[in-house]
Amino acid sequence: ALALDGLSLLDFLRREHIDAELFGLLDAYCLSALGAPTAEISAYAGVNFLSEINAPIYAFPGGNGAIARAMAARLSRAGEGRIVTGAAVYAIEPAEGGYARVGWFDAQHPGEPRCLEARWAVVAAPYFFAGRILRGIDPAATARMTGLRQGSYLVANCCFEGTPQELPYDSWALGAQSFSDAISATAILPAAERPKDHGVLTVYAPFHDPGAGRTRLLTEDRAAFAAPIVEELRRFMPEAFGGARLAEVRLTRWGHHHLIAAPGIVTTMRALPKRFGNVLLTHSDGQGMPAVESAIVEARNAVEIIKRG
Repeated sequence: ALALDGLSLLDFLRREHIDAELFGLLDAYCLSALGAPTAEISAYAGVNFLSEINAPIYAFPGGNGAIARAMAARLSRAGEGRIVTGAAVYAIEPAEGGYARVGWFDAQHPGEPRCLEARWAVVAAPYFFAGRILRGIDPAATARMTGLRQGSYLVANCCFEGTPQELPYDSWALGAQSFSDAISATAILPAAERPKDHGVLTVYAPFHDPGAGRTRLLTEDRAAFAAPIVEELRRFMPEAFGGARLAEVRLTRWGHHHLIAAPGIVTTMRALPKRFGNVLLTHSDGQGMPAVESAIVEARNAVEIIKRG
């Protein structure tokens, strides 16, 4: 199976004589789910993601945020005050005696850097960021981390008032220029639990050029982004409006939304060290595929390392 990692998904589709009429849909899917079209995605990662389309959908109440809440609750049970918010970490390095050293500062007092030592430091941050804060390790390793490509996109939560229409979980707008797909936030709920007087359509608008997308996200205003999305929603998904009124569009910028699983990504990530002394990299990037399942696998691996000492 790993032989597929050296191919682009587009090359794989052509090799398997997949109908070219599907390529537009698959490009849109990969751009939304993996940050780039089929020509720029590892066939291994693409087949992995596509194979889940026919599988059952499992969702936590409240989405993946449920995992974060469970982690926070467990930390609180171990002792109050263990989670420090409003703070930024600027440096992490292996320390003497089998410890790890962390440099950080309180956002309210950025001119007062602090340092602490711990038996272990678990870096649950994207590799492109981790590579910029790790100190005292092989520069070749951090160069590989910061050299990974990250996609960029905009998320528009379209809030409707009135009787919402029944929509599929995910709808694709082939030919749309401003977005790739839209997910009905309530589609996975049992019919009896769906709200009767309001609804939310989450629209994903990935940029074909992530770097240019980041520039736009920093410089353009909300109205300039929202207007074409709403216009094309009315054109490609008129049924979303039905008897409901679009009351608000809430935009969220994702300058670096996840790792682009380019050809060779699995091989690259397997060759990259994830432990530097007692500093552990623990992020979905380590699996080469952006998914919550990847994050869980990496977390379990880190737990086993810490337990073994």
